[in-house]
Amino acid sequence: TMRLLVRGVFAGVLDVDTDATIDTSRPAVVVDLSRLQLDDAALALVVTCTQAAIELGVQFDPAVWTICYDEVWRYMRFYGLVGRLANRIKVVRDLVGGIPLMIAHRPSDWQTGDPRLESIAEGMLKDIDVHVLHRQSAIEAGTAGRMLSLTSTVVEMLTALDQGSAIWRIVDRKGVSHHLVVD
Repeated sequence: TMRLLVRGVFAGVLDVDTDATIDTSRPAVVVDLSRLQLDDAALALVVTCTQAAIELGVQFDPAVWTICYDEVWRYMRFYGLVGRLANRIKVVRDLVGGIPLMIAHRPSDWQTGDPRLESIAEGMLKDIDVHVLHRQSAIEAGTAGRMLSLTSTVVEMLTALDQGSAIWRIVDRKGVSHHLVVD
């Protein structure tokens, strides 16, 4: 149950104090995984339990949900978790009308050397309609090109983007965006 995630070894993961502000009239679950750096099995447990709680909430709340998964490389170690994530992306997007976000800092985060996991990851990448690509090394840009079927022009652009710029691919349309972070 969720109660187990706010006591004992998981205390502070779901209930840590924060100064971040959120719109409390909107559904939200924030899970800070930074305290789980030592044990990826614990990460798999927390993500699975959190997904189950979110799924329960989605059943009773017709609002559009945005569900974000950061540090994809950590999930990619667990076949069952990756399969569940792939399924949840489809459910959130297709049945609920939600917005699933998967954050990987490098394209190689999606690669494990395990063909079963990489097949699921490839399917997830195809199921996600929006890709935001920041500057990458030449090797990572090439990997992104192969994984996302990018043109050679886009792959080359990935290696030369300025900090704060990204290539956005929405379905099959592409454009460069300059991001501005304000306080």
